[in-house]
Amino acid sequence: MTTMLPARRRMTLLREVGETPLAALYAAELRRGGGAGLVAVKVLTGFTDHRPAALEEVAPVRRRELEQLGAMRDLARRLGRIDHPHVVAAIDLAQVEGRPALVSPWVDGIDLLDWGEFLRETERVLPARVVCDLLRGVASALDAALNRAPWGEDEPLGLVHRDVKPSNVMVSRDGQVKVLDFGTGFTSLAGRDARNLVRRAGLSRYLSPGRRQGKRGGPESDVYALGILGVELLRGGWLQKVLDQNPAHDRHLAEVVARLPDLGLRSAADDQALRTLLLRMIAWDADARPTAGEVAQTLRVLSDRSPGPSLESFAHDHALQWLHPPDAEDGMPMASVVEPGELLGPPAIETAPIQLETSASESVEPRAIELTAPLPAPPPLPSSPSRWPAVLGAASVAALVSGGLGLAFGLLGGWLLGLLG
Repeated sequence: MTTMLPARRRMTLLREVGETPLAALYAAELRRGGGAGLVAVKVLTGFTDHRPAALEEVAPVRRRELEQLGAMRDLARRLGRIDHPHVVAAIDLAQVEGRPALVSPWVDGIDLLDWGEFLRETERVLPARVVCDLLRGVASALDAALNRAPWGEDEPLGLVHRDVKPSNVMVSRDGQVKVLDFGTGFTSLAGRDARNLVRRAGLSRYLSPGRRQGKRGGPESDVYALGILGVELLRGGWLQKVLDQNPAHDRHLAEVVARLPDLGLRSAADDQALRTLLLRMIAWDADARPTAGEVAQTLRVLSDRSPGPSLESFAHDHALQWLHPPDAEDGMPMASVVEPGELLGPPAIETAPIQLETSASESVEPRAIELTAPLPAPPPLPSSPSRWPAVLGAASVAALVSGGLGLAFGLLGGWLLGLLG
């Protein structure tokens, strides 16, 4: 039996922690009942302004957008019922200065994009065991989203990520891998405009050959992207390009893998096993790639018998000890947690204060999401502290919309087709 209870929710945006051509990301404090916790708020900047003055000529577009937002939020909540330790899913809708937004648990940690840059500045490379742990965690999350049934359902969720990239993989403060942005990333969308956005953002190397040719891509495209990421982590630098034609594609990547330094695994056989796995993952032929489940199992075996520090130990020694929670900034936009129906009606936003209280009705489901405050913070990094704030704890919802309304709506439609395909 589902009980309807009034929920008093108050959300305060603390600071902007990231921005892309498609969205803006904020750290926020969410108060619900007697508790409070940090959340991440991804504002979909390409969506229609949902304030009344902006709605005279866009009501049909607005309604379609809200239907898409509701579907996106519902899918994320189903994903959350998988209850996988490496999966982060959206938990609420919000409204920020008339723009819809997705709310997700805050991950107090560092993403692989920032960590890679930090390691390069300090002239360090991730040990092979650490890379195995990272890739295994991502592969396990991909396999769960595809093949596990949400709690209370009989059929697997069947969700393909389609946006595996360094900024969507985080290591939390306790050393756990967290995969963000399932099904909501802009590279998960179909069409020429989406591919052009990906190329301009320098992310086309994570698109499988089929994706670069305009195909929607299935689970094998996630494995390809993860393989490219694995090669980059082991070589200690990002690839500049991946060739668009075969056999040149496979030959070039085989040369890159062959030039990787000694991986420091238990034996030469294990070293070769990891290189072979990577080559299978990044093969031009999608049928030649292993499944995410196979990748996770192989990496588990290699990691368990590898020498060297664990992911948790290495991450703490070379990044996590310097993280600190986000400080509040003045002048942040107003925000409120809402339901899709509230967005269709008058917005629950009034005038000036940063904080806003709203009343809403909320279904109490037989599960709870606990949001806790971050751990006490160690001292900041000795150099360039502004470059490593809690922006390193990015959110669980992807960069989604483009600058223009038409492109944004077209891309989101492509995303929905991708989920149904």
